[in-house]
Amino acid sequence: MCSRLEGTSSRFAEIQKMSMQLLSPPDDGPDAAFAASSDVYADQAVAGVAERVHELAAGYAGLDGISLLRPLIEREFCGRLATVSSFGAESAVILAMAAEIDRTTPVLFLDTGKLFGETLRYRDRLITRADYRAGCRATLGS
Repeated sequence: MCSRLEGTSSRFAEIQKMSMQLLSPPDDGPDAAFAASSDVYADQAVAGVAERVHELAAGYAGLDGISLLRPLIEREFCGRLATVSSFGAESAVILAMAAEIDRTTPVLFLDTGKLFGETLRYRDRLITRADYRAGCRATLGS
């Protein structure tokens, strides 16, 4: 076994357990679920992220679509948020909403070098149509 990978299965199991605890429906409401999930995190940085996620989820509960995306782009993560896109049908909706809020939100796209020409042309049309000023940043796959 590659030495770099030794111990990853136990770490994976740990992460999977944490994820399941966070995703399981709480018995006593959101605060009880958060309290239980906090015990799972030994790493303070991860616990801090879990706490922040809980704050955001509570603060924006009941919002969806552009009503949720707007405060995240404009306030919570101003200048620190990017859209990841496969440029499929579902991606077009997110791109349109993000562009309506802030046309400088970066769009990240994984270019594997094996995409159909139609996909690349569709990507270019969507970016142009949404008038994205940041353009699309392609990440080359290996």
